[in-house]
Amino acid sequence: MFALYEGWLDRVAALEAAQITGAFVLPSSGDRAAALREALDSYTRLKREISSLRAQAAKEKQISRRVELNLQIKRLEAEVARLAERL
Repeated sequence: MFALYEGWLDRVAALEAAQITGAFVLPSSGDRAAALREALDSYTRLKREISSLRAQAAKEKQISRRVELNLQIKRLEAEVARLAERL
């Protein structure tokens, strides 16, 4: 029963990764499946953080603070791109 459940989780994670990368690839091992789930969690967390920073930047009145927020957004977007490559 546990193997069936793990198989479902692996396929759901592969489907989520396919929505990001455009390619559906099942993880070849348990370690790869765990790494995929971790990368997906990080990807989701970074996307939420970018969205929050964009909202802050839109509300910010000071140009210097807005520039700082935009630099943070660019750094996080680069991390998201690296994570997407790992998927």
